[in-house]
Amino acid sequence: MSVTITTINATDVMRTSRAVINTNFGNLKTAVEASQTDLTSLDSRLDTAESDIDALQAADISLDSRIDVLEAAGGGGGIGALWTLTPPVSSAFTWVNQGSATVSNNPASLILTAPVASSTNMRCLVKSAPSTPYTLTALCYFGGDPSTTVAQSGILLREASSGKLISLHFLNVSGVKLEINKWNSATSYNSTVSSTATNEAFRDRCYLQIANSGTVATFRYSFNGLYWVDITTSNLSGWVTAYDQIGMFCNSENSKITYGAFAHFSTSALVAA
Repeated sequence: MSVTITTINATDVMRTSRAVINTNFGNLKTAVEASQTDLTSLDSRLDTAESDIDALQAADISLDSRIDVLEAAGGGGGIGALWTLTPPVSSAFTWVNQGSATVSNNPASLILTAPVASSTNMRCLVKSAPSTPYTLTALCYFGGDPSTTVAQSGILLREASSGKLISLHFLNVSGVKLEINKWNSATSYNSTVSSTATNEAFRDRCYLQIANSGTVATFRYSFNGLYWVDITTSNLSGWVTAYDQIGMFCNSENSKITYGAFAHFSTSALVAA
């Protein structure tokens, strides 16, 4: 920005001096206005740049979320194409024995992460169960180091008053299998109701299902949501008064972190995509 300044000579009369001063102030005014226009233009360009940066950051976050889903799912995901899936949202659940466990909501799943632990520590997300009878169906992707000794992830029923639970879950110990356990609490194992033989087909993901009649729980699994295999039934009488909560969990009784990605969690019937 340049400003033209006219010098007042010692011989100038007052009228001439006034005219020169007015001209100088006019030139200054023009220059200041021009600089303000330049600043306004610069602000506008900065706003546009900030908007572009925000858009790039949002796209990056979305991409990261999708990568997280694929990583947690072992690169899979096609199994859900038959159905309209309902991913759970963490805000609908309450923690039980959270500790340093974490949860993240991604576009296609909820990812639960259990920290390293040296003993039983079910890291649970629970919410109120509907009135019986109902059937809880979930699509769970199991993640963790295959060399770990005990790692679990799956779904559960819980009695809030006593803290007792029963679960259907992946178990990684000498291979991956499905297991059904009773628990005295989130930190106390009670007994194993049923355990499948080691089956590498369970490695990536599986539909898990618990049908609760109010007195009996029936446990099933399916690789595609179409064809179900009954594992066992469990009489609830004498163990709990009523399971009034449903949920999901991870448990890592070893030196490695355990993950569970839940792409579907609902007590409504699966609906064709």
